[in-house]
Amino acid sequence: MATVNAVIYDQFKREEGTFHVQIKVFHKDVRRFIETNQYVTARQLDENLKLRINVSLNR
Repeated sequence: MATVNAVIYDQFKREEGTFHVQIKVFHKDVRRFIETNQYVTARQLDENLKLRINVSLNR
């Protein structure tokens, strides 16, 4: 069964302070990343760069 997570990495921080959101899919020992056009601000993340529970990515 595949594991799917939204991930944010510090290296993808933009100059205006937003972070690029990627989808990580892990299945049968293979990890793949799916690019999205979603960005989050530091206020929407916790100290470990994880999305907060009540964060909506819709605009």
